[in-house]
Amino acid sequence: MGALIVVLIIVISVISLNNKSANKVPVNTNQTSSTSTLDKYQIVDPNAAKFEGQENLTKYEGIAQKNSSSPTDQVNAAESAFVNKDYNKAVEYYKKAVVLQPKNVQYLTYLGNAYYRGLDNPQEAIKYYQTATQLNPRYANGWWNLALCEKDALGNTDAAKETLKKGIASVDPKDPLLKTLQTELDALK
Repeated sequence: MGALIVVLIIVISVISLNNKSANKVPVNTNQTSSTSTLDKYQIVDPNAAKFEGQENLTKYEGIAQKNSSSPTDQVNAAESAFVNKDYNKAVEYYKKAVVLQPKNVQYLTYLGNAYYRGLDNPQEAIKYYQTATQLNPRYANGWWNLALCEKDALGNTDAAKETLKKGIASVDPKDPLLKTLQTELDALK
């Protein structure tokens, strides 16, 4: 699970830094263009294939139900639901994982992503991103998602700038996403 998270962070960084390339996949093609590199993109999960399809969703849901006290099994069921575009079910399982580990900033961010990228509900997503950054101010992915949501989904560039500044001041200088946060902030100026 930890390796998956690292891969997701790297993928997010690459997408963010290369968003002008032909490889970007806009989720909402009705967005207006912006000088910022902050855009709403689907997170590409290199392990998504193992979660795809109704058969896999049924399998992961069954495991999650049998192991209701396992946050990892809840997250796997949520990821399968998300990959299969059953976003309400993804939220349900991510919420179960968060109840089991309420201070897990990755689970909170995944839940925020399900609301933001899946259900197009940025107001709900922001609560989870904010909680993640409050629980762990060094968590760059939380800051990045929060700024992205504020800027693109809510149109609040000023809030996104402030979020990025706070993130840059809080994130470990060795974090590979720190450069992405700075690039995003520079693009918003």
